[in-house]
Amino acid sequence: MKNPVPVFESESEKEISIIKALLEDAKIAVTDSGADHPKEDNGLATLFVDLPDEAKAFEIIDAWLQENQSE
Repeated sequence: MKNPVPVFESESEKEISIIKALLEDAKIAVTDSGADHPKEDNGLATLFVDLPDEAKAFEIIDAWLQENQSE
């Protein structure tokens, strides 16, 4: 990944897995908080995509959030 940008963060490993799978299904390369990007001190895991994929990634994430957020 040449220019990784953060697009999603969560304490939930389940949410991270779901979003990562959705992005990968859309042919977007994703890396998560791992050796290259450790978890934040606050326990949040973060997903990163290449800068050119950022807008498409946000569209996918926003659609998922709208469908899955409880009021």
